[in-house]
Amino acid sequence: MNNEFREHLTELANKMNGIDMYDNVLTASRKRTIRRTVLAAGAAVVMVGGLVGVGLTVLPSADAEPPPGDDKKGEQSQGIPGQLYYPDDDGNYTIVEDGENVGNPWAKDSTISHDGKMAAWLEESSGFLIADDAEGTVYGQFPPGKKDLGVDNPCVRPTWSPIDDQLLYAVEIDGDATKLQIQIRDVSTSELTASFPADGACNFRWAADGTGLVAQKGYQGDMVAMDVDGSGRNEFSVESQGAEVSLFSVSAGTKEICVAQGFQHSDDEPYSRTCNTTVDPETGQVGGSVSGGGGVDAVHYTADGNTLIRKSTENGMSVTLYDAKRGVLAEYKEPEEYADYRLAQYLP
Repeated sequence: MNNEFREHLTELANKMNGIDMYDNVLTASRKRTIRRTVLAAGAAVVMVGGLVGVGLTVLPSADAEPPPGDDKKGEQSQGIPGQLYYPDDDGNYTIVEDGENVGNPWAKDSTISHDGKMAAWLEESSGFLIADDAEGTVYGQFPPGKKDLGVDNPCVRPTWSPIDDQLLYAVEIDGDATKLQIQIRDVSTSELTASFPADGACNFRWAADGTGLVAQKGYQGDMVAMDVDGSGRNEFSVESQGAEVSLFSVSAGTKEICVAQGFQHSDDEPYSRTCNTTVDPETGQVGGSVSGGGGVDAVHYTADGNTLIRKSTENGMSVTLYDAKRGVLAEYKEPEEYADYRLAQYLP
């Protein structure tokens, strides 16, 4: 993040009530050390706060330069354009550097902004902290006021818009976990752009083009699609096959969603970090990109209609990027050390 942008956010923080900046002492005592490290394969690595027990690792973008004398690994790292973020289960807020893991107990439910420049995560009794993803500098906190937002409620999770600097989150009303208010705030201006009741829905996910939202109601396959202001709600059901269903991702225009069938939630994992089945929200019918199973581990959609699918093969985990007509745009065989990781986010 350049100095001009950093100064702009700092100026906003000082002028607007929407950002409650920490003083220098508190910031120093809880400094976020989001770092970039060059690995042997030429990959830049970023570890930021994740879901409870989760950090994030980013693999290199397609234009990463291969290291001298290691063309094979360099070619592997150039398969998929953009950045792939993977969770690491070794700590709440984990930095991996030279093989050592360092945990930070304060952060959870992390999410990366659409351009990869900012990270947001929950901090107990403080709200959503906004930080420079490259350096870890904490800019501020949303919503205003250091108050208990019900961070133990699984609905309370920050989620960046896939196309701009809007951040979606949920807060408990009067400390009542059954009364949740969904809020969307433009972090660049501090403007609250939407606020509406959750009405029993949780695990809100943006459509890949930022034009809508989908959330789940319970774990038996009940879903609700809506506009970004909470209006135009359309409820539909996904076949549960006698097991739990968890929402994972939503395509552009909300034409398809990917869910995890056979999921079993827990306090540490209230919603699935993987998906295995794609569904048409109009009909609730299974089909589309993934008909179910087949080694599929994750499906991520892009604003321009592309679909990225991660699946297990005989030769390990692979990632394939398809266009809207199911033509293969790029393929990538993951390093063996990522076999146990989950593909949390894809930034094209």
